[in-house]
Amino acid sequence: MKLSWLQVFKKLARLFGIPSRGYVTSRIVLRQYEDKIMANPEYRQWVKEEAPRWLANHWGHVIVSDKLVLAHLTSQLYELTEMIRRRIGPIGDTLILDAGASDGLFLTRLDAERAVGANFRKVCATKIRSDGHSACLSDIEALPFADNTFDYVLCCETVEHVLNPISVIDELARVCRGKIVLTIPWLQETRINGRPKGWPEAETHIFEFCESDFAKILSFAKVRVSYQDRVQVFPEPRNPLIQMCLRRWYYPSYFPKLQYYELEPS
Repeated sequence: MKLSWLQVFKKLARLFGIPSRGYVTSRIVLRQYEDKIMANPEYRQWVKEEAPRWLANHWGHVIVSDKLVLAHLTSQLYELTEMIRRRIGPIGDTLILDAGASDGLFLTRLDAERAVGANFRKVCATKIRSDGHSACLSDIEALPFADNTFDYVLCCETVEHVLNPISVIDELARVCRGKIVLTIPWLQETRINGRPKGWPEAETHIFEFCESDFAKILSFAKVRVSYQDRVQVFPEPRNPLIQMCLRRWYYPSYFPKLQYYELEPS
């Protein structure tokens, strides 16, 4: 029977001690992150001095130990918090809500003095308090705050987890009298994911919107977009062949960018 080129490639790879596609991809990715550390002094300082405090238990209910996940999370948290700091921080005693917060990282990086983190998981609320901020045990679709309570509302990497994103955005707008900072993963085509085994305890994305489709979602919400940008998480390689491999095998699971929005209640 004639073998396909892919089968031939796999056989040759095993001969050279390469067990899987993931093995190769992970090494390429880790090398890119290592190069980023060497090339960027500010990022290197974050990796050595600040990141160890936050990374392993950033999600509260899940301890992160995988090297690839840690490398990606390190870059994502740095780039995202740097973007927010440039755009709105430090905020001092301005009243701010972090909706969907798993810990106090974002509030701490913004030097927030009057801040609340909201999450429906007790372990996350406990972590937020241990990081020095007030915590609210709440579903972000039904926040226990009066209208126009907060000057700023953050909602980072959360909307992709909810069943009704328009309802959630409307609720964020209800409690906000100033600006909403919202981020979601960036991808080229919208994806709707199936219910995973273990639901509802498992962490998963439901709706993953491309930019054009998310613009349609926002058109139905009670907000207007005042600023839009992207946060570059992954230091994309210059080699076009490596880029092609990563787009096919890495980016579907580890988003190379985030969509960044600043919204105002309408």
